[in-house]
Amino acid sequence: MDMVKKNWLSILFGVIAIAAIGVNFFYVSGKFDELHKQAQSRAAVNSTINGLLPQNKERHLPVLTIEAADHPQKLEMFPTDAVIKAAEEKTTAVTAGAKALVDQAVRINKHEPLVEGALPAGEPLRQLDFARRYTEEMNVASLDPEARKRSISGRILHAGMVPSQPELDQAKLAKAEEIRKNELAIVNGQAVNQQQVDQDIAQAIQVLPDELRKQVADSSMIYINSSAQGQGTQSGTFTIFPGNPPITIGTPPDHEKIFWAQVQLWVQQDLCKALYDINSKPYNGAKPANVTEAPIKQLVRVTVPVGFLGMANVQSIGQPMSTDPNAAAAGAGLPAEPTPNTALTPSGRTSNGLYDVVQYSVEMDVEADKLPQVLEDLGRGRLITVLQVQAVTSVDSALYKTLGYYYGTKPVVKVQLQLEQLFMRDWTRPLMPQIAKQRLGVQDQPAGTPPA
Repeated sequence: MDMVKKNWLSILFGVIAIAAIGVNFFYVSGKFDELHKQAQSRAAVNSTINGLLPQNKERHLPVLTIEAADHPQKLEMFPTDAVIKAAEEKTTAVTAGAKALVDQAVRINKHEPLVEGALPAGEPLRQLDFARRYTEEMNVASLDPEARKRSISGRILHAGMVPSQPELDQAKLAKAEEIRKNELAIVNGQAVNQQQVDQDIAQAIQVLPDELRKQVADSSMIYINSSAQGQGTQSGTFTIFPGNPPITIGTPPDHEKIFWAQVQLWVQQDLCKALYDINSKPYNGAKPANVTEAPIKQLVRVTVPVGFLGMANVQSIGQPMSTDPNAAAAGAGLPAEPTPNTALTPSGRTSNGLYDVVQYSVEMDVEADKLPQVLEDLGRGRLITVLQVQAVTSVDSALYKTLGYYYGTKPVVKVQLQLEQLFMRDWTRPLMPQIAKQRLGVQDQPAGTPPA
């Protein structure tokens, strides 16, 4: 006890030392870890702040034009609130401009149905009316001149056809009858000038084919043909919808047939408008008067497939869907946005949530020196693209003249093209029958939803 009293101070300091060791082990080391983490966090914040400084990292102004994409402008200072506001305004303007561009494309692209109310699910009378109107529109080879004028070839293309042999034979008979009526003299029941009349008839009939062909050339801006140069759906120049049964007057086609026949008709109508605009355009200050002066001499053939590019179940068009609608939509494999797909088409365009694509082939005879301008003008003001010039071959105009085609004096080539046309879904969606939507994977928009 005396020893404790004598050494109490040493013992006290020993206890304090032991307590200090414990405190350091249990408390100070924990504080050290916490302080270390705080230091690391602050170092990261400091690094981020330094990274924001213009002198430590190169930044660029927003790219607002295609031309500036490869050469962005360097940001010389960190944007202030005013600069940020101005950038937001520019971004909003770009977005609004893009929307306006789409709206303009829709306005340019919108078409009117052949029969109002027939789509998407018109009543039987509308279906019958469509069958009648469609048949009249495609009746380009009618023997009735007035029917030809009402068809797509006469009403839009202002086209003519070389007289067929039956038409020439009929014209010869009519001409002979006209001469007999006007020239034959009958005395006492006997013809007194029969030999002279026969000579006049023979002479008139000999030159009649050239006269009729010349009349067609003088009154037409382009030639078409009525003889079937293809098989199946091809009837002369134009494509006829290949329904089974076909679309005929007196039989109401189902709504899906109406829709796809209407799409094919729109494509061919737009092509006819483009060709007529080109043939009516003044070249070297003078507007062509007829086919002999027009740059496009003959629309030989236009072949439009059924359905849109990338669409599933094309072969079953006109037949009920045998699969689940959701499976059909998924099977179509259509992107929600226009994602390029160059493996499917050179343009990279395929049907999507914004537009649908039709690719078709065209064969026509064109003045050789006008071909570049014709190719450029085909898509002017229209959503039509020349995808590919597949072939260009020379045409023997002298040989064609013996067949009744008056091409004029300039060299002519036959060109085969692959064209592409877009149809904006903003206006086609409301016209689609339900089964067509299922094949395309088009989802119905909720009520009150604005068009995409």
